[in-house]
Amino acid sequence: MTTAASYSSLVQELYVAYFGRPADYYGLQNFETALAAANAPTDPAALALAYSTNAAVKSLVDSFGTSAESTALYGSGSTESFVNAIFENLFGRPAAVSGLTFWVNAIESGAVSQGDAALAILAGSEPTSNS
Repeated sequence: MTTAASYSSLVQELYVAYFGRPADYYGLQNFETALAAANAPTDPAALALAYSTNAAVKSLVDSFGTSAESTALYGSGSTESFVNAIFENLFGRPAAVSGLTFWVNAIESGAVSQGDAALAILAGSEPTSNS
């Protein structure tokens, strides 16, 4: 049975990827509860897949990009600086040119939101499971 607490690691990973910091207590609790209510998957790769089929998941992931903290961090910056920040948060380095170009084009074309891009980059960094 999936409980709100089952989402703790996922929420922390999302916060680190997007904001470069762990979730605060209330953000963690709220996001865990919302993911549980949406019956969302508990790992980044499955959550990335659910983004396109579960409206509640999409809304939650997109909320990263519309938050006041996101505006403060990325509001006046370029898409390139946003993508590089996600790579720095996750890997401690800027994006390679090909990855940077891919994600900047995807975000600027509207194919993905900033939140979805961060989730997809995170999901791509996770080892795949054979279960």
